[in-house]
Amino acid sequence: MVEDFKSLETGVRPRGLLMRNNTHSDLIKFKEAKHELQKIFAEIETYIHECQQFFKEKLSEDTGKRLSPAFGNTGADIVSFIDKVKQIQGIISRNQMKCAFFGRTSNGKSTVINAMLGSRILPSGIGHTTSCFVQVQGTSESQGFLQQESVSDSTSNSEAQSLSEPQSIESVSQLAHSLSSAKLATDSLIYIYWPSSSCHLLREDVVLLDSPGVNVDPDMDSWIDRHCLDADVFILVANAESTLMQAEKDFFYRVSSRISKPNIFILNNRWDASAGEAELADQVKEQHMQRCVSFLTDELKVCSVEEAMERIFFVSAREVLTIRSKSVNGETPPGSAPNIGSPSARGYPLAEGWQARLMEFSMFEKVFEKILSESATRTKFASHTEQGKEMAAYFRKLMETTYEAGLEEKDAAIRYRRLSQARLEELRTKLQKATQTIDDLISKSLLDVEGQVANALCNEIRRLGELVDSFGGHTFSPDNEAALKAYKIELNSFIERELGKKLADACAGDIHSQVVRAEQIMAGIYSSMLTEEAAKNRIMHSVLSSSFEPEFHVDCRNICAEFRENLKFRFSLGLSSLA
Repeated sequence: MVEDFKSLETGVRPRGLLMRNNTHSDLIKFKEAKHELQKIFAEIETYIHECQQFFKEKLSEDTGKRLSPAFGNTGADIVSFIDKVKQIQGIISRNQMKCAFFGRTSNGKSTVINAMLGSRILPSGIGHTTSCFVQVQGTSESQGFLQQESVSDSTSNSEAQSLSEPQSIESVSQLAHSLSSAKLATDSLIYIYWPSSSCHLLREDVVLLDSPGVNVDPDMDSWIDRHCLDADVFILVANAESTLMQAEKDFFYRVSSRISKPNIFILNNRWDASAGEAELADQVKEQHMQRCVSFLTDELKVCSVEEAMERIFFVSAREVLTIRSKSVNGETPPGSAPNIGSPSARGYPLAEGWQARLMEFSMFEKVFEKILSESATRTKFASHTEQGKEMAAYFRKLMETTYEAGLEEKDAAIRYRRLSQARLEELRTKLQKATQTIDDLISKSLLDVEGQVANALCNEIRRLGELVDSFGGHTFSPDNEAALKAYKIELNSFIERELGKKLADACAGDIHSQVVRAEQIMAGIYSSMLTEEAAKNRIMHSVLSSSFEPEFHVDCRNICAEFRENLKFRFSLGLSSLA
């Protein structure tokens, strides 16, 4: 490491670093990435809603289960994804770039933040001034204000957090200043909302976190857990008049154990003390640089030597604050407290070489903005990006599965339709043949029945005389037309009734057997066309349960309607006949 360090001239920045232009494009990248990610998740949300509508209207749960078991819980899964997207959108909208400042008491952490903001917002000055955590972030309001975080322990050992009512910005001196009688606990947090229009850092969603000295409270683990795990950049504000202290190193050892390769800057503040001692200043600067590089590369192992050289600066935050305060003609944004903690209302006197220290501070801000934007974009959005990719992949696979299942269903329906059409044509052919066969069977049965009934009727007609003779007990007078007519009606009724009985006795059994046999033949023909046993059984059951009893009716009145009887007596056995 020593050889690598010596290969880089002390205090000389890489050429690429010195060529950076004086813009804030690096911070804009974070907002652009944030805006783009919000658009992406808005599109994902729209797509999920479209999928939900599709499954609700086009693919019911029962149909989905029939197509694929994967569609069984699709509705509930989609609802959970919608909730997840809304949660991520809320997190993204609240995401900001966060920078945490740490160091020993009176190293100038608050002054550095004030210099970066260009206003005396935080209490600063000699001695231990900041007694708790103070977070500065932008607001769209024209008036600055602050809110205090209150934490209460519940019975379940969990912490419930809430914010107090907005207070005037001047009250920060009473709440956060260690010299005030109304001091807060060291791990307490005060939110200062400063007008974004007054500082480009706040305008670009940068949050600056000030802290008490690392040598104030030994319980630094709780500090890290509560306030530092979401920080994108850590700035160690060291005192250039001394060297790195063990308390400062111990704190960042703990940070490094909880956060993988944190981005750490080291500001050797109060470098204006070296003014007028050029030779000694160079030696001290080289010593500080070597120790800081060794701390970052060898002890913490968070970066390379080249990267460490870009993250170590020698500045005077008090000079920068004085210069920037004067640049606004002594005016500050509404709601500010210009003289809080300042050593002199007239400003801090500038020492020799202040231009170089001002340029060094500006260079620090450029590198800080670049690394902060890159780190915040990576840490704040990387996991959400992966979740978005997973959601998109899930719904792509879901819709592809749906599409493939739909194609399979369509192909199956086409195959079924073709089979049904072929089956229908086959049934039509069989039905035509069956119809012809049944027509022939009916015609043959009809001829057989007609022949059988005709023979039986002929036989009975031959014995008609006997049947008429059996109609006894009825008399009539030939001269009485009414009696004759009544006799004829009774005779016809008697003949019809008796002929019907005789024909039934002669033909009913054979006709019934022939009809049953024909029905069975018909049922067999139709059963052969069916594939389901239940349908076949229903046809056969209907045949077995049918009852057919033939009835015979002979209409003698119509048959004898034109018959005219002659009942006059004619003597045919005379003398002329005998001759």
